[in-house]
Amino acid sequence: MAKELWEILSKEKYSQNFEILTGTKLAAWINQEIKEQTGTINQAALSYLMNNSLGDTWKLNSLIEQLLAYKQNLEIELADVQLFLNEKIDDNIFNLVDAIVGKLTKQVFQMIQEQYRKGEDAGYIFAMILRQFKILLELRDLFEREDKLTSDQIAQKTGLHPYVVKKSLPLIKRYTMVELKNIYEQLLEIDIKTKTGQGDQSLMLDLFVGKLTTN
Repeated sequence: MAKELWEILSKEKYSQNFEILTGTKLAAWINQEIKEQTGTINQAALSYLMNNSLGDTWKLNSLIEQLLAYKQNLEIELADVQLFLNEKIDDNIFNLVDAIVGKLTKQVFQMIQEQYRKGEDAGYIFAMILRQFKILLELRDLFEREDKLTSDQIAQKTGLHPYVVKKSLPLIKRYTMVELKNIYEQLLEIDIKTKTGQGDQSLMLDLFVGKLTTN
């Protein structure tokens, strides 16, 4: 019945196909919608919106209006978006970071290519890797100070989703605090170079992953 109805409606004079946007197309759409309403959004907030909205432009349009009203001409930041949109947990990102931490070079590059095939761009992949290593750094710091805490207690203290904590805890034991700080600093350097036009983000990401997984 649904298929038959779709075939009838699709032949109507004013029927339109609304494409589900992903990757750079989705980022461009969000930026344009915000810009048209004289607003601005930072990269972390943009990545969160893209990752957790599933490309639903109807829902995004409503969220953008709420965020702009809430910020009143100030730049939209990650914490603002998190007030209005719950996090969608993506196991693919955990698996990717797990492969990076485990120095599984071949698998890492295969996973990155799979993200590209799904329509994600280097900016999204980099933002997710940066976020995950920031989480690992935060959890490692807390673990060294209070190693008797349960995962639920850690989630309460950090404000992270309990599932994110449970998936991340096994990873923090593979690196020391010093090593995690070094990795995070490398990622921040890539972020700065990207934003200042000093290099291609995709290439720098590949070099970072190659270096990290082969050392």
